[in-house]
Formats: sequence, structure tokens, C-alpha cells
Amino acid sequence: MNFTFDWRDLNEIFGLLVIVGGAIMFVFWLFLRPKVEAGFASKDASTALAKKVDGLEVGTTERFEKLERRVGVVERDVAALPTKRELHNLELKIEALRGDSRAVSTKVEAMNASLTRIENHLLPPPRS
Repeated sequence: MNFTFDWRDLNEIFGLLVIVGGAIMFVFWLFLRPKVEAGFASKDASTALAKKVDGLEVGTTERFEKLERRVGVVERDVAALPTKRELHNLELKIEALRGDSRAVSTKVEAMNASLTRIENHLLPPPRS
């Protein structure tokens, strides 16, 4: 099989491709044109759609403003919360108060024991 390439052959192939492609495009145009034209809305339908979209924009704007207010409230509340460092300092102070209360508790117990001894020494024994 001997195959030789000639530029004139390429020209004929290209011409044939253009003709076939044009025919396919014409067939698509012929059969799809009514569907495409039906897809375009009339002026009344377009106006109704525009009004519907405007209504959605109003509702969306109101919802967005409501959401903005809610986010503002949350931001204000979060800004009022203590920071991590402040909470840590508070934990340290609470722990120091626990230590102080333990020390006071031992002193109160010692004072209670002393008071009991003094009362037993000064008061007469109960009569039976």
C-alpha cells in the first residue's frame, strides 16, 4: 500500500468538513430555534419576573439587616466577656482565697478549742 500526501487532498478534505459542519449547524438551528425562541420570556412575563426579583431583594434586604443587628448584639456581648488572661487571674485569686479560708479555718478551730477549755475551767460542772 503506497500512500502519498498531496496538499490538494487536504484542501478537498477541509472543504468537505466545512460543508458537513454547515449542514449539521443548519439542522440544529432548524430544530432548536423554536425551543430557544419559546425560552425567551415575553415583555409581560419579563416585567412580572422583575417585580418578583424586586420583592425578593426587599425581603433579602430586610433579612440581611436583621442578621446584621443580631451579629452586632453578639459582637457586643462577646466584647464584654473576660479575656483568657482575666479568667486566669480570676482562677489564681480564687485559689488564693481557698488557701486563706483554710488558714482561717485552722485558726478558728484552735480558738474554739481554747474557748472550750476556758469555759470548762471557769464554769462549774453541771448538776445532775
